[in-house]
Amino acid sequence: MGIDYSIFVMRGLIQGYKYGLKDLSSYKVSVLLSVLTTILGIGVLIFAKHPALRSIAIMSIIGIATVVFITFTILPGIFSWLVTYKKGLRNRPVTFLDFIFSIISLFVFIGGALLMGLFALILEIIPANRLKKKWLFHVIFSKLTWFLIYLNFLSPKKIINPHKEDFKKPAIIIANHQSHIDLMLMMLLNPRILIVTNSRNYYHPVHGKAIRYADFLPHDAGYEKLTEMAAQKVKEGYSIMIFPEGHRSDTGEIRRFHKGAFQLAHDLKIDVLPIIIHGQNQCLKKSEFFLKRGTVVTTILPRIDLSKNEFGETIKEQTKGIQAYFKDEYAKVQSQFETPGYFSDYIKKNYLYKGPVLEWYTKIKIRLEKNYAFFDEIVPKKARITDLGCGYGYLDYMLSLTSAERLITGIDYDHDKIKIAQNCAIKNDQITFTAGNIIKLDFNESDVFILNDVLHYMPINLQIQTIEKCIAKLTTKGMIIIRDADKSLQKRH
Repeated sequence: MGIDYSIFVMRGLIQGYKYGLKDLSSYKVSVLLSVLTTILGIGVLIFAKHPALRSIAIMSIIGIATVVFITFTILPGIFSWLVTYKKGLRNRPVTFLDFIFSIISLFVFIGGALLMGLFALILEIIPANRLKKKWLFHVIFSKLTWFLIYLNFLSPKKIINPHKEDFKKPAIIIANHQSHIDLMLMMLLNPRILIVTNSRNYYHPVHGKAIRYADFLPHDAGYEKLTEMAAQKVKEGYSIMIFPEGHRSDTGEIRRFHKGAFQLAHDLKIDVLPIIIHGQNQCLKKSEFFLKRGTVVTTILPRIDLSKNEFGETIKEQTKGIQAYFKDEYAKVQSQFETPGYFSDYIKKNYLYKGPVLEWYTKIKIRLEKNYAFFDEIVPKKARITDLGCGYGYLDYMLSLTSAERLITGIDYDHDKIKIAQNCAIKNDQITFTAGNIIKLDFNESDVFILNDVLHYMPINLQIQTIEKCIAKLTTKGMIIIRDADKSLQKRH
């Protein structure tokens, strides 16, 4: 009975996640009615005078109560953890493989941090040259971070260094801040990199000792003290790494740069070295303590000499100028890597835990469509798009993910498909889904109309009528994309 109750409640949870319905209470009421009849049928034996019957009744009541507790509390809790977090639906729900790698990475991180802290204590009491001990510590620290990052081999990592930066010349390194792992991404690049960090990390009970011995700089020390400490480390050949945004970005967008990093570079008379981090916010979001698969790209840009005034004359002007330059370069990285292939996993995962049939159909459909790369290529990056017969919304989501300037309306006759499409974590204000008959509905003016495998469901006269409606609402230089089945090739299907 416990299995039956769990399956029944799980069905309610899946229906809620799939369609956005809040109807779990009706499933619980059905379970409670079954529990009541079971207790009345078996639990009444507790009043029997025979000890065996009383034992059976007591065990039945305890068993039923335990089953109900697990079904009503633990089961919904686990399912909720799989698909939601404190800000709403996860953009990709938890999978078993990602969970395993997260646990392994956590233990490796904690174990490595404690070992490095112990190693720091040992080095402190060894009578040897301080600089040599520090250098040894930094080399091992850098190798450990490399091991931790590359341990998750399911997530490809790319380091793009077209200018052959070797970090031999000290600089103020700036990078966009997307997740906790950004620090390790910087550390694995070279042992000569020190990071300005907050007091929470600096005095952390697990990795705080290692960070302090590595001479990371405390942000809370104040600018004058920080400058003094940084100047000493620069003399020793180290570069100082600062996140000019100050805080992690949950969306991956570049936030406003603070001028502290550029003021420090000016005062120390050293270059600014910009580094772009892309994809890390999707592997470990700011609001989620859970690793997911994804491609992480680290791009090292050319050094900037502030004394040449290429980005302005004052620190304020240089900060704004470098921020604008950084955003432009980040956009180039996005256009290079945020392809349909990059986003296909996001779309597939949004239909996970919504039933095995839909899950497999989604995977097969997107694979057969080759991630909708053809549509992404021919549809303008900035356009108003109407997708007639959008189905579950796979194409619409792909077009929206590959360009934030596409406004998309998806229309389908199947109300259930529209409900499923609407209840995805990746849905944003770019997309509107409408259930209705495309023959009867009035279309909005659009730059692009898409009729993908739709017209063959209509007779010829309605096909012509639908196309004429699209033409009437098509903007100047707009396009109508029609792809349909060829009945002459039906033997192949």
